[in-house]
Amino acid sequence: MSYNIAVSDGPPPEYRFDQVAEDLSIQGWSVVDGLISPIVISELATEITRLWQKGRFRRISTGYGNPFRYNPEMRGDQAMWLDSSHCLGAQRLYMNAMEELRQSLNRKLNLGLSSFDSHMAVYQPGSFNRKHLDQSHRIGRHCITSILYLNNSWSESDGGQLRIFTDAGNEKHFEEILPFEGRLVTFLSARYLYEIAPSKRHRMSMTGWFYNSDAIN
Repeated sequence: MSYNIAVSDGPPPEYRFDQVAEDLSIQGWSVVDGLISPIVISELATEITRLWQKGRFRRISTGYGNPFRYNPEMRGDQAMWLDSSHCLGAQRLYMNAMEELRQSLNRKLNLGLSSFDSHMAVYQPGSFNRKHLDQSHRIGRHCITSILYLNNSWSESDGGQLRIFTDAGNEKHFEEILPFEGRLVTFLSARYLYEIAPSKRHRMSMTGWFYNSDAIN
């Protein structure tokens, strides 16, 4: 299935929280539009652009252990991690929404999610992220991956699609999702491999993880 249509109207946020929980319970992944206010989305995009221009973003390392390594053949995105104790403005509203989602998922699904961590991510034109799993067998606290997109007027020709592989035994089975402004994607970190196709323009998102001391299988 391909999610190539942006949706701006729909039920209020509390019902969208319920939709995320229902989707994760049934299929292990979710695509929800409009959970966060368009004003907040626009302000986050402006903030990322400002910080990018100031050179605050760094390339993301791959793998686990020490030292981490940067591998340009695996990924080309750059990120700036959020400090939850110092978030202000739109960043704080985003973190508050993710906290509401965490509590909602715990109520609905009894997941025991204990915390959330997030960074701002930028893919320059030509950047990509090869197929991978967010949760390593060595680090099992990544329970749910979340990606909130901030890209205005994105079209299919811009590339940058997220592919969630829904059948580990058949790489032709995947969900393809375009990074439309205001779209929130969540999925079980230990279950689904995913990749990001090369973008033809700057691609921005807020990427995060809900943590627990135990893995979700």
